[in-house]
Amino acid sequence: ANSVYSSRAFPEHWTRAGHADGPGGVLLPLVDMLNHRDGAPVQWRVVDEPSPCFELRSTTAVRAGQQLFNDYGRPMMGMIS
Repeated sequence: ANSVYSSRAFPEHWTRAGHADGPGGVLLPLVDMLNHRDGAPVQWRVVDEPSPCFELRSTTAVRAGQQLFNDYGRPMMGMIS
């Protein structure tokens, strides 16, 4: 359980706009299942209105059947296998 959490948890402030860094993290089902690719063209966004949501968007066109990647960032690189 610890390795699942430590390799897939997102910092809590990513899921709540305007909140400071904390020691905790959150699991975002399905989002954490994307394969990592350094420099993947994605944007993260937290929206509070009309209801809180977490958005991950590709900044380039995506063709049907094309594999989607996420860039989990430098701090997590050592944990991704």
